[in-house]
Amino acid sequence: MVSMKLKIFVIIFLYSFQLCGSQGRKYGLPSSRNLQELLKTHSSPQENFTNNISVASSSVVEIKVYYETLCPGSIQFFRNQLKPIAERLSEHLKIHLIPFGFAEIKWHKSRPQFRCQHGALECFGNKLHACASEILRDTAQAQIVTSNAQAQGLPGDAQVVPGEALWDDAKVALYAACLMDATGYRPSWHDQARAFQQCNIHMRLSQAQRSRIFACAAGRRGSSLLLSHAGDTRRLGPPYLPYVLVDGAPSEPYLLASICSKLQPKPDACWQHL
Repeated sequence: MVSMKLKIFVIIFLYSFQLCGSQGRKYGLPSSRNLQELLKTHSSPQENFTNNISVASSSVVEIKVYYETLCPGSIQFFRNQLKPIAERLSEHLKIHLIPFGFAEIKWHKSRPQFRCQHGALECFGNKLHACASEILRDTAQAQIVTSNAQAQGLPGDAQVVPGEALWDDAKVALYAACLMDATGYRPSWHDQARAFQQCNIHMRLSQAQRSRIFACAAGRRGSSLLLSHAGDTRRLGPPYLPYVLVDGAPSEPYLLASICSKLQPKPDACWQHL
C-alpha cells in the first residue's frame, strides 16, 4: 500500500515539475531516441524533416523563446535543447529571449511591481536575463561600429573594452542557459549570486559588462525591459512555458526539427544527434 502511494506521488511530482502554465509541451525532457530515429523515414539530406512542415529556403531562422527563469520546463529546455542548438547552429540563428512568463504587474507610485510564479527570485532572474541580452548585444554593436570605422580610417563612435569578446545571438542564449543551469530549480539568493559569478567567468565577461548587467537588473532599466517583455508576452498569450516560435510559427516539441525544416541547404548539424 505504501509502495503504491509512493509511486502515485512520484508520478504527480514529475508531471507538475515540468509544466509552467495550464497546458504543457515538454520541450525540456531529454529524449531516449536520437533525431535520426525520430525522423527515420527521412534518410537523405535532400528530404524534408516532416511531411506536415513546409520548407522555406533560408540560411537563417528566427527563434523567439517565451519563458520564466525558474520554470523547471524552461530550465530543461535551455539545458537540453537551446544550448546544444546554439552551440552547433549559431550562424543560422537569430534568437530573441522573452523572460516574463505568467508574472503579474501591480503599480505603486507610478512604478511597476512584479509578482512572478516562482517568487521574487524569479522576477530578479527575469530582469537579469533581459538586461544581459540588451547589454551584451550593445557590446557587439559597439565593436562592429568601431571595427567598421577603423577599417575605413575613421574615428569610431563607440569604445571597445580590450579583451571583450564579440557577442552574437547564440552567445547571449548560451549565457542565459548557463545562468539557468547554474541557478537550478530550488535556488536561494546565494545560489543566484553564485550562478551569476560562475557564468561571468565561464563566458568571460569583462568587469564593465558584469557591473552594467547587475546595475540594470537592480534598477529601473530592468523593470522597463520586463515591462516590454510583458507586453510582448501578453500579446501572444502563450498557454504554457516555455513557448517557442520558429519564424513566427509554434515550434515542434523537438526544436532542432523545426529549425532544420527551414534551412536550405541543411547544415551537417541537422543530421547529428545533439
